[in-house]
Amino acid sequence: MSRRAQSPRVKASRPGAGISKDPGLNPDQLKLLMTGSELQRSITHSWDGPLDMAPGDTKELNKLWERKEYEAKRSDYSDEHGAGLYDSLKSRGYEGKPLLLNDYDVFTDAGVHVPARGIMDGHHRIAAAAALEREGKQVYIPIVHQDLRVGDDDWDLPITPSMLESE
Repeated sequence: MSRRAQSPRVKASRPGAGISKDPGLNPDQLKLLMTGSELQRSITHSWDGPLDMAPGDTKELNKLWERKEYEAKRSDYSDEHGAGLYDSLKSRGYEGKPLLLNDYDVFTDAGVHVPARGIMDGHHRIAAAAALEREGKQVYIPIVHQDLRVGDDDWDLPITPSMLESE
């Protein structure tokens, strides 16, 4: 058997074949485990913030992460949402389902869509993991990526802030 046939490497048909210049567009290049601070840097929008929050609004995102960290650091005896997660992550690490990290479009009331990345659930876990990371303890969170950008699926609907306001 020749040396070439024994090589476990696969040669692409041309240089760069199958490799995307934008890692966010190639599911083979997306991370499966991320730290809290990596997730905080990656997330550009949250429906848990103000309804008129624009993607990339770092001021509002920072306020959101501070609030979620404060809530996660409360005693689990407080019986409030998110309470006790900091202590739980500190003592046992992450135990739970992977977080769903979504890429989606946020539509302004003017009809302009802006790409965003966010989660629907897991803000307290991310904030607690980021706090622990600042203290020197790495906590990795399993991630599942989902692409919900308009045009990728027939069921996508544009969502505007005014559609979410209660009447």
